[in-house]
Amino acid sequence: MTERDDILLRFGEAGILNGIRWAYRSAARQVSEDFSEECGHTAGWVGNTRYVLFRDRLDRVFSCGRYVLSEDVHSGEGRDIVFASLTQDEIETLPLIDPNLVQRSNLNHSIGWSFSGIRWLLASGPYGKLDTIRWDRRSRTKTIVAQQRNVDPNQASLFEVLPEESTPEWIDAVATPHLADLDQLTLVISHSQDIMTWRSEMGIGIPCLARDGSAWNWYEDLLTTPPTKGGVRLAQPSNPADDANLNEPDAPVKLRRKVDGAELRTAEEN
Repeated sequence: MTERDDILLRFGEAGILNGIRWAYRSAARQVSEDFSEECGHTAGWVGNTRYVLFRDRLDRVFSCGRYVLSEDVHSGEGRDIVFASLTQDEIETLPLIDPNLVQRSNLNHSIGWSFSGIRWLLASGPYGKLDTIRWDRRSRTKTIVAQQRNVDPNQASLFEVLPEESTPEWIDAVATPHLADLDQLTLVISHSQDIMTWRSEMGIGIPCLARDGSAWNWYEDLLTTPPTKGGVRLAQPSNPADDANLNEPDAPVKLRRKVDGAELRTAEEN
């Protein structure tokens, strides 16, 4: 079995792929509904807004960030937080996933998630051109991730091998107090929308830094499978301290609390 097949099988059996599909479709739907040229919205607004909504939906479905489940959560508590701004269909298809299955795994100020020792980050791109993303023109973090060569844990860490033209800036790009976090295989989820037709693209894979040819060592389109029936999720919002010192803006969703084209560079590239 190839690395690609193994990862997709593990992610599929655990429900991770269904959760990612649900999160993207929900984010893309709200972006298309909220878009207004009269309000001055542009392709840049589309890319940035879809990113923060996608991030929020991933946290909802995987019980991460502000949607972490507390140990003493009561039946029915927090549903208005999780269901806020969702359609009835999105509520009904929201996958039921073990809240301890996925954890936040932020990498050098790029928000990420981790399952079974494998991390994934987000990256938007121009519609129809996700296969030609130039990772060396993205953030330092994405550039380093695109240099992954080994997935064998007995080999050197993917971040121990820097390009020949390494400079102090390259070393700073991977400097972090949590050095152990750098030893995970890191995938990237790329996503896009056409603001004329609202057609969508979204998939997951291992990026490649090659300047000629494909931007991916391997890539899997995740929108070919229709939504599956999910169920009711219960969640207790938590203190969003995990997002401290990150540069991305808060998700522009209206949460009700019970208590008290080409796209421009988006927040995910900071």
